[in-house]
Amino acid sequence: MKKTLALLAAGLTLCLSLAACTAEPEETTAPPETTTQPITVPHDQSPTTGDSLPDNTLMLAATEEPGAELQPVRRQIYGNGSYSFADATADGSIRTFSTCYVTNIKEGETEEDYASRRALAMATELTPGTPYQAMVTANEELSEALGYPVYLVGYFTGSEPEATYWLVYLTRTEHYSYQFAFTAGAQHGMELEDTLIEHMASFELKPLEA
Repeated sequence: MKKTLALLAAGLTLCLSLAACTAEPEETTAPPETTTQPITVPHDQSPTTGDSLPDNTLMLAATEEPGAELQPVRRQIYGNGSYSFADATADGSIRTFSTCYVTNIKEGETEEDYASRRALAMATELTPGTPYQAMVTANEELSEALGYPVYLVGYFTGSEPEATYWLVYLTRTEHYSYQFAFTAGAQHGMELEDTLIEHMASFELKPLEA
């Protein structure tokens, strides 16, 4: 895995097609097929609107604390069990986004194509410019740890010296897709890559508590 992701730092040898990199933006922070307005609450409180979540609603969560000190920025839970969480360091140099949305694989789309489409859509929505030097990898170790197929999508946005590195973790069940995105300055992000993947190995799907 380290060898595969290390190709990103060398400019990568496998890029997605231009069509994939310039796909129309899709909603990732506001999941599709939402039947109620989002419940936005502080990270340490529960919503008091009376909305209830479907049974067996899950969330992607880590069993170990991340190395960086992250502070909650946004917590939105939707009535259909989708959610959108965002965290960042105090100086904003590292940001993470955790989302769940209804799976929407297109006809004829492979799992790898779906993972890269959704991962690139997140960057297109949140940052200006077009993602580039993108690579999607099926990660066997993370898949075994989670119990579901896991894909990592790495890419860059922006240009030097302001280039940003993204590493996106994506998995899905029959009905929902779960996505975790890490973003930081290109050099700093690559330096944290091994630590980040170790942290991802602690991810699990557990019941979502509103």
